[in-house]
Amino acid sequence: MHIISALPFGGAERSLFNLVSEDISSKNKHIVISLSDQGVFGEKMTAIGVKVISLGIGSLFSSIFGLFKLYQFINNIKPDVIQGWMYQGNLAAWIARKYFYRKALLVWGIRHSLYDIYKETPRMRFTIKLNKVLSKSPDAVVYNSIVSRGQHKDYGFCDKKSTLISNGFDSILFSPSAIISKSLRQELSIPISSLVIGNFGRFHPMKNHKGFILAAIDLLLINKNIHFLLVGNGVDSSNVELIELIPKQFLKSFHLLGARSDIPDLMRALDILCVSSLWGEGFPNVIGEAMSTEIVCLSTDVGDSQYVMGDFGIVFPSEDHNSLVCALKNAISMSKADRSELGEAARQRIMTSYSIGLMRKSFLDLYDQLFNK
Repeated sequence: MHIISALPFGGAERSLFNLVSEDISSKNKHIVISLSDQGVFGEKMTAIGVKVISLGIGSLFSSIFGLFKLYQFINNIKPDVIQGWMYQGNLAAWIARKYFYRKALLVWGIRHSLYDIYKETPRMRFTIKLNKVLSKSPDAVVYNSIVSRGQHKDYGFCDKKSTLISNGFDSILFSPSAIISKSLRQELSIPISSLVIGNFGRFHPMKNHKGFILAAIDLLLINKNIHFLLVGNGVDSSNVELIELIPKQFLKSFHLLGARSDIPDLMRALDILCVSSLWGEGFPNVIGEAMSTEIVCLSTDVGDSQYVMGDFGIVFPSEDHNSLVCALKNAISMSKADRSELGEAARQRIMTSYSIGLMRKSFLDLYDQLFNK
């Protein structure tokens, strides 16, 4: 039984979907509990035959009712493993094992880096601190990031039962297609000859959309044949804070698409992906997805970006506008042949080291180890 706060489009949600979809024909049965609503990935899981239960928690009253529903489900199902995903899911999983069904193994999942806890909201800080206090309780704590694991240990999380399982990517779903690339560019009125740079992530200060847009404007001042795709919840034309950053003469060069369900196709329309995050990233899924699609990746040095890209991407310091601009300039100065060669090597790295199959095997090996103790 997997417990997660919600199932919208997001890195953790996609990784959970990848795990249960890859393992669907095996002897294991996966049930997913969303503390809130079903969300996009809940619908996708249901479509492939995975049972998804939504508790509808959103207020104090609904929390009490939701926990009662969780108690009923767990006592009916009697899961072998209760696995939390992210801090809220971890707390719910702890409650479920502690008070509802003690025979289950408890596994936590932490997918957030911890550069500075005071950059988090008060509610998130409280949730993280509760996780720290209870971190000796799980039978295993799974991190998807080397950097995150070290940061949480330094913050005081128990590290004795922690392990690392990197994200896995679907190299069939995320694969290059010149035909789809051309079609999407036509749909968005982007010339085939233009360079397209993408930035994918929900609207949040840690994603640094402002920094990305200001750097993009610097590029347009020297090369007007560039278009920028910004994709993510809240990143659309109704976002006045972002629109006001863009000079009128450059508005047609920016495509603020908001939340989209066709991420693999949008990836195919890119030449370059830029992750501009300032903090919070553990293992940015978007980097693995873009690399698998043979897209050249640039990223701030957050989470495991450097480890994932290896020699096949460009890493630059966070919170440094000049470094962001310089990285983008270096990427657009590459020849098409060089970008293609780098993209092909990046895809091979994902297929070799970060496949869904490897991620699934790591989780199943972990479960076997816990059962055999």
